[in-house]
Amino acid sequence: MVERSLGSYQPDATLPRDVASTSSRLILTRWAAGAVVVLATVLCARVLRLPLPETSLVATGVAILMYNAAFVLLSRRAYSPQPDIYLRRIRSLVILQVGLDWVSMAVFLHLTGGVTSPGIPLFLIHMLMVTILLPGRSSYVYVALGIGAVATLAGLEATGFLIHYAVIPALPADLYRDPIYAVAAVVFFGIAAVATVTLAASIVTRLHERERQINALLQTTRAVSSTLSLPDVLQALASGAAIALSSARASIRLLDETGERLTLVAAYGLSAAYKEKGPVEVSLDQLKAIFFVKDFGGTSTHVERKVFGTRKKPGKKVFIKFSDKESLVGFIDGQVPWDKGFSLAKLGNKVKGFFLIPVDGDSNNYKVFIVGGAIQDITIMV
Repeated sequence: MVERSLGSYQPDATLPRDVASTSSRLILTRWAAGAVVVLATVLCARVLRLPLPETSLVATGVAILMYNAAFVLLSRRAYSPQPDIYLRRIRSLVILQVGLDWVSMAVFLHLTGGVTSPGIPLFLIHMLMVTILLPGRSSYVYVALGIGAVATLAGLEATGFLIHYAVIPALPADLYRDPIYAVAAVVFFGIAAVATVTLAASIVTRLHERERQINALLQTTRAVSSTLSLPDVLQALASGAAIALSSARASIRLLDETGERLTLVAAYGLSAAYKEKGPVEVSLDQLKAIFFVKDFGGTSTHVERKVFGTRKKPGKKVFIKFSDKESLVGFIDGQVPWDKGFSLAKLGNKVKGFFLIPVDGDSNNYKVFIVGGAIQDITIMV
């Protein structure tokens, strides 16, 4: 069984190769971004004759390419055979990259019109990219910095502290000084940024969680298939379960021949004192049921259906009412565990209960072991 950690411990499942992959993608994207800034500036200034600060924008693009080249060298030097050191180095490198990108984006927006810049949507694209590559709180920090940058540029240009570059001749020359326009532009940009990142973050988090679980399952499968030793197999299963469930600790216990004690056979992240505690006594008389779930998180909004409908399942249809007045409806998995009649008789000494498959196919429980002693009434439906 998997045992959740006590307290607020959250194991760091981030692997150095994952962060290194993120760094590589940022570097690859930045090559394209720097080149586009340089080429687009030259095209717009010389071909389209737009009043752009060509020299400053080209210098910005060149600066992006230059510090990107520096990051390539730093990425190679950051490697260490020790995972903890490598992870710390590559993380610092990614944070530095995102910080310089934020500065570059702010400069780019200033040179292309500030709050009237047609390049503001590019900030959203970069926020989305950061959300995908750096899931978690980092994306929201970057959103706050991005909104702050646009608001600061709008204020500094409106007060004359910074020069305003009017790059779109069709727009009113003093539009950036209009407080209603400036506030509306910042507010709507902020709403779009928060909504985009929130939606993307929820999807990316689920995908990363699924990817991590699949990777843990794959590693466990490889470990299991690489040995015939049962203790090694069980140990691999314990560590794989802990990683897949983001647990700090895990253990596997097996019922002994009496069926009343759980003996520790494998452990992950548990102290020596815990391992020496000995078997855990199991008393089914104190239980109502054992639920086998699809997802440990569950679905709080789901309302369990208790109607058979047209769903077909092997086994007898039953309605079960527990002593605590809770009820379950489903199909008995296997043979009827009592001898006769449609009402519950006392189960034999060898039969402690039976398995039930819930009638609701969308239930988070895919199977339930019903303890006979917890049942008040049961009805078999024909």
